[in-house]
Amino acid sequence: MPSQLSVNTPLPESLLSIYHIIETEIKEMNAILLKLLSDNIPFVHEVVHYAFQLGGKRLRPAITLLCFKAARGVTSSTSVTCKNVPQQVLMIAAALEMIHTATLIHDDILDGALIRRHIQTMHLRWDAGISVMAGDMIFMKALDVVSQLEEPAAYRILAKACHATCYGELRQMSTRNRFDISVSDYLEIISGKTAALIECGSQLGAYYAKAEQKTVEEFHQFGHEIGIAFQIVDDILDVVGDEKKMGKTLGTDVAQQKPTLPLLLFFESLTKSERAKITEECAEQHQNEHYVQNLITQIAQSGAIDTAMTHANHLVDSAINRIRRLAETFPLNSESQQATAALCELAAFVVNRKK
Repeated sequence: MPSQLSVNTPLPESLLSIYHIIETEIKEMNAILLKLLSDNIPFVHEVVHYAFQLGGKRLRPAITLLCFKAARGVTSSTSVTCKNVPQQVLMIAAALEMIHTATLIHDDILDGALIRRHIQTMHLRWDAGISVMAGDMIFMKALDVVSQLEEPAAYRILAKACHATCYGELRQMSTRNRFDISVSDYLEIISGKTAALIECGSQLGAYYAKAEQKTVEEFHQFGHEIGIAFQIVDDILDVVGDEKKMGKTLGTDVAQQKPTLPLLLFFESLTKSERAKITEECAEQHQNEHYVQNLITQIAQSGAIDTAMTHANHLVDSAINRIRRLAETFPLNSESQQATAALCELAAFVVNRKK
């Protein structure tokens, strides 16, 4: 048997206090990942081991677990002490982390990224073929796990989210060097590309807590809002982030001619002739590092970053208010109160993070 697979990537310090209430469940989920992904074939084991060094925040499983604990308080008497999180919820949390890891592998190939979490991306460590197959294998293993759960609804919800993720990514690829698309089009794209898996986790957490349908929808919308905000902040950090802190290649959005929110807002500030000029230049010079860095500087100086950040903050404020309204409306036990508070802190982390 090859050496023990490690999936216990260190969390950012800012998340440690937020995740305290689910510390045990995160460990249990990691144990599930170890069991599902360890392999007797040394090469396969090594590739999977490497893949799980690419993630780190455990955001999607954390949201699933926290939404379960928060929503369970909505459906229980305040005198009831919540027991352990069911195995099905832990399996869903693990499946979401696997799917997310698979998307990171594929994204790095599409973006031509060289580093992630301070290490070489998989296609650079091996090649694109191995990376694609590793991502596919992890992705299909996640679907296999969820398909074995007793609740067929969980599989349908997750499959729909996976389709939305792939559809959003493909749709984004069709908009390369299309800086004339609307902000609403951009938001539709990232609603699938990034938000789908996050809102899936929040929805399934509430669903397994046996919350009423309207409550499940509130948690679903919470995940939707912070999912979109998360991608907007990612877009911002790709322009103004610190590559050493981020631990991944920056400037790839401009190099890949992706119409992210900062880019779209920057183009809105230009005259028609300026937009045409930069669009033509970007098509010709997007692989020129000097040109990319110069364009990034122009975007940062245009005010587009502040406007994009304002949009992300509005989404997070809405998400936090949504959760707080639930806390005010329903009787929550102490654990659920802690989970609700943690969800609000996690939403704030989304816009305050530096990586």
